[in-house]
Amino acid sequence: MVALTEAMVTADFGDVSPRSRSRVTLRRNARRPSQVPVRFTWRCRSQSASEVSTIIPRVRIPAHDTNASQERRGPTNISWTTRSQSSSFVTSSGVTVMSVLEPTRSVAITSQPSRASTAAQAAPIPEAAPVTSTRRRASISSATATVWHGSTHRLISVTVLHITNGRVIDGTGAAAVDRDIVTVNDEIIAVAPAAEIAKAVPSDTLRQATVIDARGLTVMPGLIDAHCHVTFDDVQSNDELFFHRPPALAAVVTAFNLPKLLLAGVTSMMDPDTVHGIGPQVRDAVEAGAIEGPRIATGVQALLTAVGGTAGRLIPDEGEVGYAAVVNTIEEMVTTTRRQIKYGGDWIKIHATGSIPTHKGELQVWTLDEMKAVCDTAHSLNVPVTAHCRSASSTRDAAKAGVDLILHASYMDDEALEAVIESGAAVCPTFTFLANLADYGAKVGAGVGMTDVFRGEIKATAEKVRAAYDAGVPILCGSESGFALTPYGHWHAREMEVFVNEIGLSPLEAITCATKNNAIAMKKVGELGVIATGYRADIIVVDGQPDRDVRVLQDRSRLRHVISRGNPVNLDRPWPTKNRLPGEKVGNWADEILTWERAALP
Repeated sequence: MVALTEAMVTADFGDVSPRSRSRVTLRRNARRPSQVPVRFTWRCRSQSASEVSTIIPRVRIPAHDTNASQERRGPTNISWTTRSQSSSFVTSSGVTVMSVLEPTRSVAITSQPSRASTAAQAAPIPEAAPVTSTRRRASISSATATVWHGSTHRLISVTVLHITNGRVIDGTGAAAVDRDIVTVNDEIIAVAPAAEIAKAVPSDTLRQATVIDARGLTVMPGLIDAHCHVTFDDVQSNDELFFHRPPALAAVVTAFNLPKLLLAGVTSMMDPDTVHGIGPQVRDAVEAGAIEGPRIATGVQALLTAVGGTAGRLIPDEGEVGYAAVVNTIEEMVTTTRRQIKYGGDWIKIHATGSIPTHKGELQVWTLDEMKAVCDTAHSLNVPVTAHCRSASSTRDAAKAGVDLILHASYMDDEALEAVIESGAAVCPTFTFLANLADYGAKVGAGVGMTDVFRGEIKATAEKVRAAYDAGVPILCGSESGFALTPYGHWHAREMEVFVNEIGLSPLEAITCATKNNAIAMKKVGELGVIATGYRADIIVVDGQPDRDVRVLQDRSRLRHVISRGNPVNLDRPWPTKNRLPGEKVGNWADEILTWERAALP
């Protein structure tokens, strides 16, 4: 049991009628951390007070709640039994959620936010319709309770899942072990051997849980893709990306493609730069439930000093480029950085190199001082910086400037490696795009010269990436999905295979890179990427043993369950398809889309 900050909630049940209306007030001390578990004590003034069980939930107070006497009011559900024995159930889900005990009677407790809403919320809470799966061996359903969610005064479901008999890879690099897992909403509340799970979770909670039998299957954290471009829509050329992607089209294809990531077992992704800067709006739409998709951390637009795919085309293209924010002076770089942070970007991205790739890497187009100005500005506002670096010098200067996450780090030499190690930066090599073009590009019409260049880039970079890994540098997995060679939903897991084959990692080490390490890209270290008590409930159940052959994670047919934010994803639906939209395609990197199935053909 964790240490709890005391707070008092008094509920007046009156005659203990299911339609009673009462006031709930929470006060917190502003000197306490903004996200701490809070102990609730229920005092019930009622002739039947002995019938009400004490419930100890765990609540996250919003970080902006800093007033010492600020009150948080709202509807909360409490179910009671004929016992006066207290439950020690603790959960944390970002909203005020009361324990759902064995439901004999229920009452919604409200601070009366409005007359109309109070009447509706005071009614008994109905059971949610079950969510079933015809292909899966388990039927998934949800229990419901009334909860307080910000100021929306809306009902959300409480989902309790019990995954049993599974072989668990926890994402830390530890060997797989047999464990049961219990989740409540978006939190893992228990991980224990099957024989001990009843000691870790109250029996009332277990009785309400939907059981997922994972016998013979592997349970592991949901995959995190640390380098995705969800607004690109499988683009086949730089012209298509830079100049022919209006905002409305980018938004439509983004909403269409996001569910594919969940269907591939990707429950979180980082998109460092987005077309027309729509990333924050996409992230917020997903979190609001307007569109379906994984968790998203996002940048706004890449900061470029050159556009058009080469370093030779400069400022005349400003105002015509949807993909990039073109900057040419340090003052413009600082101003644009501030504007993107105000716009809601989780990351700032610098395009430190910007030339057509050669056997020696791309041409560096940012100076050390320019990158440092962006890093200093972003860090002063608590926002990290990532940089596209496909040369040794750009990798070195990015590390010295304070870049937090270096993408590619291509052709890294000893000097660049030393700078990366000293800086504490993480590295996301993003080999998947290069490997797909080198290994399968000929199948979809890619030129022979390009395949040789990218195969050489992998060979020239892998040794130093391994040296960085051995020195303790966090290595992340990214697919660069969003291009014709890396379409959404097909290649998110391939980076682990490349890490095993080219860097020499074990499958377990590669899985850690794609889960625990990738939480760095989400800015949620300690919350995502590990199966452990208190972590977010993003879990996949796989038919196979990826710790022995990591390639099984590339085969979507092996996914038995995907759990995102504690809720099962429907894997039985058809794969999303659409006809080509007007203006969607203008040039080709490849004549076909390289799906996983196409790569398997002769």
